[in-house]
Order: sequence, then C-alpha cells, then structure tokens
Amino acid sequence: MFINKVVRFLNWEFNPSNNTLNWLGKDASPNGSLSIELEAKQALLLSYLISIQGQIASREALQKHIWFDRYVDDKTINATISKLRRALGGDTKSIIKTHPKQGYSFTPTVLNDEPTNTKHHSVKLKTIPLLLLLFTLISAASFTVYHAQPHTSETKAESQPVTSPQTIKPLTFITGWNSAPQLSKSNLLGFIHRDPELQTQHLIVQKSQNNQHREVFKIEHVRAFSWAKNSDTLYFIKEIDKQCHIIKRELVSVTPTYHDEIIKDCQTGMNLQSISVDSKQEWLYFPSRNSDTQVHSIKRYHMQQKITEQLTFPIKVHQMDSYAQINPANTHFAFIRFFQARHAQLMVYDLKDGSVEKLVTLETTHPLRVSWADNRTLVFNKNATAIATIDIQQRKAIEIYKTDKQISMPILNGKTLLVSVGQETNSNTVEVDLANDTLLPNYLARSPFTNYAGTTYRSREHLKTAVISLRTGKQEVWLIENGVFTQLTHLKDSKLTYLLFSSNGSKLLFKQDTQLGLIDLTSKAITYLTLPYSEFKPPVFACDSEQTLLLPVRENNQWHLYKYNMYSQHSERLINNINDFHQNCDLGTYYVTQPDKPGIYPLDSNWQITTEHIFFADRLFNHFRHWDTDGEFIYALEGQNQLLQQHIKSKQITQRGILELQTWGINIEYGHLIVNKSHSMNTFVGQTEISASQL
Repeated sequence: MFINKVVRFLNWEFNPSNNTLNWLGKDASPNGSLSIELEAKQALLLSYLISIQGQIASREALQKHIWFDRYVDDKTINATISKLRRALGGDTKSIIKTHPKQGYSFTPTVLNDEPTNTKHHSVKLKTIPLLLLLFTLISAASFTVYHAQPHTSETKAESQPVTSPQTIKPLTFITGWNSAPQLSKSNLLGFIHRDPELQTQHLIVQKSQNNQHREVFKIEHVRAFSWAKNSDTLYFIKEIDKQCHIIKRELVSVTPTYHDEIIKDCQTGMNLQSISVDSKQEWLYFPSRNSDTQVHSIKRYHMQQKITEQLTFPIKVHQMDSYAQINPANTHFAFIRFFQARHAQLMVYDLKDGSVEKLVTLETTHPLRVSWADNRTLVFNKNATAIATIDIQQRKAIEIYKTDKQISMPILNGKTLLVSVGQETNSNTVEVDLANDTLLPNYLARSPFTNYAGTTYRSREHLKTAVISLRTGKQEVWLIENGVFTQLTHLKDSKLTYLLFSSNGSKLLFKQDTQLGLIDLTSKAITYLTLPYSEFKPPVFACDSEQTLLLPVRENNQWHLYKYNMYSQHSERLINNINDFHQNCDLGTYYVTQPDKPGIYPLDSNWQITTEHIFFADRLFNHFRHWDTDGEFIYALEGQNQLLQQHIKSKQITQRGILELQTWGINIEYGHLIVNKSHSMNTFVGQTEISASQL
C-alpha cells in the first residue's frame, strides 16, 4: 500500500524512489528549501497516507505498514508525524489532519506525474548516484524477506554448525568475578572485578593480553565503565558513601598518567551496570530511574551543553531499560528491556526517527549485555553457552560460538571474541525451620549443578520436595522423596521458573516459558493449561482447592488479581491494580502490594484493600519473592541474608539473620523458609577466535 510513481500536491512534487520532496512554486517554499530528502520513515508515512486517498489511518495501521508490525510507542509515531508536517509546511489541518481518537488523513488533492525537469531541481535528479537505486532494491528485498518470515515480532537465531570451537584463552587471573570486558584503542583491557568474600568491586585496566597480569591501574567502587569509541578515554560510574559520579579519565599514555573530570552526578542505589559514549564524545548514555513510575529508562546527557534527554519511555510492567550501547556511527543504540515477569528483550533505538524495535527475546539465566561488532551488527548471548550476532536491518540472527561453559557479556573485535567465562554463583535448594532460633539451612537438594525454585509438601507421613535442576544439563523438574530423585519432565530448551504443589500434594504446577503445566504425581502425566490471559504472574492454588488458581494478570498495562478454575475454565476478576499477591491459608487471609506504594495490604472478605493495618509500611516491594506470609507473620527479605518478620497482631518487627545464606528471594511454606542457597564461584575474562564462516 505504497505509491510507486512521482506525484504532485499543492506545489510539492514527491518522488518515492529517492524519498525527495521538490518545490515547484514560484514563491519560497514553506520551509525555505527547494529540495528535501526525507528520512526513511517520513517517506514511508507520506507514501502510505497518499496511497489511501484521504482515508483515516489509525495508529494501529501506521504501526503495521510503516513499522512493519514492530513495536513503537506513541511518542515515536507523534515525532514522525511532526517531522513530516514541518518538512511540508502548513498547519495540521491543511496537509495532514488529526482525527482525535481515530488517526490521521492526507487532505490535499494528489496528481500523478513524472519527475518535472525544472532547472532548480534537475541537477539534483541527474546527480542521484546509482547507489540510491541499489539501496531501494535492497530495501525492497529486505522488506520481502521480513514478511516472508513467520508472523512474530522478533527474530530467532539461526544456528550454523559450530564444530570444534576454539579454546577460550584466559586473560585475567584474579580470584572472584571478572566480567564486562572492553578494549580501548590501544588494546588496554578493562574489566570489572568483584570479590564476593571481601565484598569489594573494582575497575581494573591491564596492559597485557597474555598469561601475565600487568595492571595499569585499579579504581575502587566502580559500578560500570566504557571506553570512548576509538580512544583511550575512559568513562566510569563511581559510587561511594551515598555519592554517585560519572567520571571521565583521559590517559596521556599507557602509563598511570591521567586526568579525572566529574562529568555529572548520578542516582545512588540504582542498577547502574552500563554507560556508553558516542564516537564524538558529545553524548553520554545511561540508565536513570523515573521519579513518577520508579521504572528505569535510558537517558542521554550532552557533555558540552549540559542538557539531559529521556529517550525511552517504559511503562510500569517493565522493570527497567538498561545496558544502552551506541553504535560507532552514532545512528542507533541498543539496550535491554527487562520485565517484571523475569524475561528480557533486546531492543534497538533509531536516533534518526526515534523508533524503538524489539529484535529478540533474551534468557535471564545469565548476566546480560549487548555490544556492537560494527554499525549494524549486534553481539549478544543466545543462551548461557552460545553467542549470536544479529543484523538490525535484515533482522537476521546467526549463532557464531557455542561451548559447554557458561559465557556472557560478549565483545566481538574483528574475529576476536571476548567473553566472561564461568558461572558467578551456584545454587542449591535449602530449607530453614523458622521455629529454630539458629536458622541453620538444611539441604533439600545439593549437587554440583544448579538446583532452584524449590517447593515442599508436608504431611504427617512424609515430606515431598520438588526442584528445578540442571542435573542433566537442561532445566528439568525433579521430585525428591526419601532421598530418591525422580525426573518428572523431559523437555528441550525450555525455561522453567516456578513450582508449586497442590493443596493435597497430588499435583505439581510448573511454569514452562509462558505457559503452565500440571503434573499428576501418581501417573506422572503432564497436562498443559490453556489460560485466557496473554501475560500473568505465577499463580497459587486457592486454600483447600485442587482446581482453583489465584493469579495476577496484566490487562491495559495494569496487574489485576483473578480467580481461575482449571476445569470449568471460569475466570473472574477479584481486584484491580495490584502488584503482587500472597495468601495465608493458616489464617484464611490475603495480602497484596500496590504499584508505586510502599507496604503490604490485607484484603477484606469482599476482596477489597484495607488500609487500617499496613505491614512494612516504609518498604517498597517490586517482586513477589521479596515477601511472603505464613502462620502469624508477614516476612520480608532484607539484603541477601537477612529475614524480617512482622507479627500480624502485635505489628512487632524482628530481624533474623540466616547463617550461611545468600539468596535473592524467599518462599515460606509450612513454617519453613525454602530458598536457593547461593555460593560464589570464580569467573575469568577470556578470548577466542571466530572462524570466517561464522561471521
């Protein structure tokens, strides 16, 4: 639905083959230019509006035809409309008319024509290089390839055979976590070193890339860093004593001679894991927390003009936008969008037209980062053991390296791949008897492989435990009874995130990717549930029920609490606009957290929020695993190894230190705390060569 001929309207001539507008009037054009080359999206928009001959184009139609069904927010569409209006001149009603709550229409009368051979623009037409024609053909081919793919908003990596991968050669040799490698122009290697035992974090820059560690300098308390493109100028975030600064360090040489300059202040207590600087060293890209929504967005700061611009506008269901990286040509930046439902997406932002597109969904089982191999190729983790590239124009992803080790945070420099090698932590499922003052963990599942998402069912006869384990090299559900492990699932490349026994312990609920499965523990048969919701958080069985689930469901950018019967498939909304939900079957009570509001709120018998008794009223909870309720208490996680409990009747808060425990979330069942007990492992930065056939 695009025009393919030169057309005239008012005193303009539009040539869709080269995206040009030429002014034919005797008077000066509205914008003072005789010839304008429109940006690609502006030209597509104009071509589409002309093709539908005055009909109203809705925002949904624009997203489908101009952005090819890729996600763009309202700001992007508004910006493209505004830029096209400015190019054409005139007011909003005379050329592109806005129809409130409906869309836009093109109002002028349009005449078909051939390119006018007038003097003031004939030179422009004659000197159009052949490359423009080639670009048009390539664009058309790319458009055809994109729509020939399955109808999905993202691209899956195409695996090429990776045989006999090159050995990864270690470049760092320091105990602890060595990650986030980056190379400067003169091949200085910078990386973040964290020592979990000493609880320190440094930026280390070393000169050597062999098996000898030759440190150039070390900076304490660095959260993130970036080399400016094609230089030895370093930018880093330093946070200490509740003060946060973004600092520029210019290296005069590869000796420790340098000058530090504070570029700007930053927000403390944020997940500041990355910054990026363009090749001109004008703009600094960084994540920032929005005060109204508490969601992290991407902003940029002009270091000479001292101005800040917000670039992404994530909504409340997003947890944060982070890890922004600008490409060498300064035309696009890539970033990772995290969701509250524990998944992430690789996004790309076009700085010319402000469009935001999703490229691929990412696994969150390993540290994430994205980098540029060139102006249009991104490097990212396909999964925990494979690296892939993706072309942002053709949207074609190719796996370039695979190994049996966990690798992350890739940097591709020519044919040299730099990665962080190894798993930072390993976790096993433990339980803590909360009636015991010592709070010593007792292992429910322990092995050299990761075991997580533990859940239990206790009866007078025995204890049942279910865990998700990587004992076979893949995520599978296992049942543990009397010390015997039984594998319940045999899946392929699935992501498992949640387990829960039914009220009588006869069934086991699990979440596989975006769907729910139910295992009958007698027959071991698996049934997959068809829920009428596109996005939901992990459910719970209603107290004393084997068939009714209670779960938060996202609709219209808000989370609502629903009741769903697995057998009748009846669905009922119970309460609007919550964040997370827990129930206390001992007392028959229910509790929720609310978006952007601190505290935990009880519900009354009519499923309405009550404000008379708010628990942990000064704390903001962003994840359902950060709090729970059982027996006489509401529990909250403090840090990684402190448990707070608030008595439901007396409101007294007690702090309980859990020995030998590091965890990110809590799960309390039958008076026991069930968590993933993590212990630190060592990682190193390494490099390997990628064969030409894989690039």
